[in-house]
Amino acid sequence: MDECERLFLEKIAVAETYPDSLIRQDERRPALRSCLEHYAANRDAIFDGPPSRIDTPLIIIDFDDAESWSKEEGPRRVNLHIIRNVIGLRRKLAWPSPSEITMESATLVRDPALRIVLLERLSPTSLLLNLSEKVLLELLTYHQVPSCLLNFLTSGGESWSFASSMRFAGFRGTTSLASKQGVAVPNLGRSGSHIQLCFTVFSMRRYPLHAWPKGEDPSKTPRWQPHAAAVYVHFDVVEGTAVWLLTSPRSYHREKGKGTQNLLWDTVKERFEGTLEGMSALGVADRFRVSLESLLAVVEWAVEELSPHFQDLELHLSKLTKPYLHPFGDEDDAQTDAIHEVDLRRMAFLMEQRHRSAMRVDSNLRVLRRLREFLTEQVSDELDRLDLRHAGEMQAHLDKFKGELSSAMEEMEDLMQRAQALDQLAGNREEY
Repeated sequence: MDECERLFLEKIAVAETYPDSLIRQDERRPALRSCLEHYAANRDAIFDGPPSRIDTPLIIIDFDDAESWSKEEGPRRVNLHIIRNVIGLRRKLAWPSPSEITMESATLVRDPALRIVLLERLSPTSLLLNLSEKVLLELLTYHQVPSCLLNFLTSGGESWSFASSMRFAGFRGTTSLASKQGVAVPNLGRSGSHIQLCFTVFSMRRYPLHAWPKGEDPSKTPRWQPHAAAVYVHFDVVEGTAVWLLTSPRSYHREKGKGTQNLLWDTVKERFEGTLEGMSALGVADRFRVSLESLLAVVEWAVEELSPHFQDLELHLSKLTKPYLHPFGDEDDAQTDAIHEVDLRRMAFLMEQRHRSAMRVDSNLRVLRRLREFLTEQVSDELDRLDLRHAGEMQAHLDKFKGELSSAMEEMEDLMQRAQALDQLAGNREEY
């Protein structure tokens, strides 16, 4: 057992002290202190909830067990783990327990080619996650996830605001490619040369008609829900292994009878269409491409219903205010009706929804700009200086990614312009 492995095991034994259980802490002291204070203030909203979470256990999906797979066997099936507590987490993923570490009988299992962890919020308006704090901290320690994710997990639901998005959400990317400060743990299949990025994006989703409360009229009160997703991606540029943590809410399915669904995960699955099962047959560069495509899937999820959302807001605002824009008939110079109080309330509701939606689009754009800059400038430059035979292929995938991301950003910028135009329209009609 080398020194790095021993240090890793020591950190796993004290996972409940996260982020102190990180081998390397990138955050500066003031930023870390602020992060922990924000997490402590929102901790109860994340973990203290009703026992209904047992119906939505934590799902971890491993693609191609790197340790036991051989090319002669062909592609392995997907290993899906249902986790309900920390004991089940350690048993199903073959992680060492604190007692094994203490007795120095712990053994480490190599990371799979791809591990996807589905952290689900129980509803779009809630921060409540489908796992305990002990399980979360063990996950973050085992995969050495930067502490900024704690803040990303506490930004969403009804707690979101422009101030919190600026301070506690957004984007964070780090690499150990140039600095060579990453910790290599050979028995885990970790080279120490990796890319880590974490970000939050927002999407809008319409309530399906079958989920509406009885007696409500969707045509008079359009109800769209903001969905917040916190995404973490880790990629080892030498081993080609990856970890994705996808945090998003469950929401009503469009079709009646299908209950609630994880719409972000549905979007990711649709993009890959079953190709993830063959991860072990791919080289490092192509595995990198897969992780880049996962980011594009998240962007697609964020953009998907923004256009219909703004169209719907504009339509309802127009219907609501148009009768009052023409209060005089051709033959009557007297005003026919006063403005109804209920219409004023509906207009205020629409304007507030429009304002918040515009801020979320602006937040998304800031995140995507930083994501593009990080991957296509910082990561690209550092790859050029590495002696990796697949670095050229990875650069080609980065170039393609930049083009696709830029196209998505152009669409979002168009939506932002539409939101600003709608803002001006709403302001003019409010003054009128």
